[in-house]
Amino acid sequence: LANVTFATRILLNGVVSPGFGDDQNVFMYNTSIYLLPSALKGLPSVLKWRVLLYSSNKVLNTTATANDSLSCMFSQGGDYDLVVEGYNTVQGWVSSNNVTITVVMDLSGFELSDDGRIIGPNVVKVVNASFTVLPPMSCIVIDYGDNSTEESFGYKDMCVNKFNNTIYIGPSSNPLLVNHTYTAEGIYQVRGLAVDLRYSFNAELQVVIANLPCNMPDVQIVNKAPLFTQPETNWKSMPFVKSTKAKIECNKTVPVSRWWSILQVNSTTGEPQMDVVVENILSSWNYSQLQIPPLFLDLGVYQLSYWIRLNASKVFPLQRADYTYLKITPSPLRAVIMDGSVFSVSRGYGQSLVLSPQELSVDPDNPSDQNFTVTWWCRQISPIMESYQVNSTTGMTLVYNLQTVPAPRAAQNLTKRGCFGMGAGTLKYSYGDMNLNTSSFYLHDATYEIMVWVVKDTRAANASVQVGVTLQIPPSIVIQCVDVSICYPYNGGILVNPSSRMALVGTCVSQCGKTLALQWTYMDM
Repeated sequence: LANVTFATRILLNGVVSPGFGDDQNVFMYNTSIYLLPSALKGLPSVLKWRVLLYSSNKVLNTTATANDSLSCMFSQGGDYDLVVEGYNTVQGWVSSNNVTITVVMDLSGFELSDDGRIIGPNVVKVVNASFTVLPPMSCIVIDYGDNSTEESFGYKDMCVNKFNNTIYIGPSSNPLLVNHTYTAEGIYQVRGLAVDLRYSFNAELQVVIANLPCNMPDVQIVNKAPLFTQPETNWKSMPFVKSTKAKIECNKTVPVSRWWSILQVNSTTGEPQMDVVVENILSSWNYSQLQIPPLFLDLGVYQLSYWIRLNASKVFPLQRADYTYLKITPSPLRAVIMDGSVFSVSRGYGQSLVLSPQELSVDPDNPSDQNFTVTWWCRQISPIMESYQVNSTTGMTLVYNLQTVPAPRAAQNLTKRGCFGMGAGTLKYSYGDMNLNTSSFYLHDATYEIMVWVVKDTRAANASVQVGVTLQIPPSIVIQCVDVSICYPYNGGILVNPSSRMALVGTCVSQCGKTLALQWTYMDM
């Protein structure tokens, strides 16, 4: 076997075709690239083929036989040096020379814009076409909206074959500046179509040709998310604020109108679904900063648009908008097992312990609906530290070693540890709240952890409390935030705003005695 070579091909509309570009070596990502090997001699001796990356010798694919198709695929754009090798039993692997191919990503982020200047007729108007990604195998068609012939830019063969009614101007660039001269005053809708081997995108821009005292306003949403597939995300229960900036240039005073609009779109296709009324509903609907209160928007993807109109002319209102996408997602459940989200409590042997996750837990998206499913676990913390069994994929505690809560003092002779002498595990308890007599634990002078998972729809949250059981009956203390609104139950504790002053109150509710003294201690956890 000698002089191994190979050609690169793709399957295009069912036909095996060369790659794109002048050297026919440009291919799309996530597309099978077929390698057709050959050799000057020894070809019948080949048993199988393989393709490697030249730089690292990483094998990308190996055929089972010499007659099988050899292909590879790349998920990222860039230049790749490939080598094809043939194998026979005498020589082993025999290599070709390396061949460079270019892999390009899909076209994305197509927008039309201008400098905002209002010009009169018979002056060159410049429109800017920009892209997040512009592959070389693409074509951009511009319709200037004045019944002139459409113009195309980009890969010539694609433009000429796909859009033969356009005037081909030349190669594209990013950004692409296109020039056009309008001969009459008017409002023109410039439309752009950008296509590559897989996708097509449309963009529009309104341009005003007139002698007016103002330029077109420049409107920008700060930190916007321009793609519906990559929106900002916000919990339904949390407020959302979006700011804008605008530039207005006029040589006399003109009235200015500004407003926000919200449109719900299909999360898969981006197609419009429903307008959300915000005018005179949201107090900020006509301010430069939009403030959306908690629970205002349902779950889904929304296009938020900010508009500015300069009423400089009754004939030619100057209006521009910018937009961003926002996805409203379900808020995490707030699981609370005891008042104040306490981490640890002490109880005397035989005292009651009231646990109320059904009553205290909250769905921030629907606070009045407490239709939770509550599952209980218990383990020993000391003198023996025990662990729960956990699903390594979901992080949820497994249901295992099911056991009932024994009657008071019924577990004293059991020896399998855990909370009730039967080992750590799940409790056979179907209610959302529990009043537990601590003499049901099989040891006094021990510390236990009772944990619950609170589940609703697809969401789940857990909370736990450590219970120190002693022979002596201690005072029962309740710790709470003075201002409950600034204390947010979170991840088994309380989340507070570090810029706010937090005040706690400790109250003895039973077994207080006459000589009770309170002492506060704080610890890093």
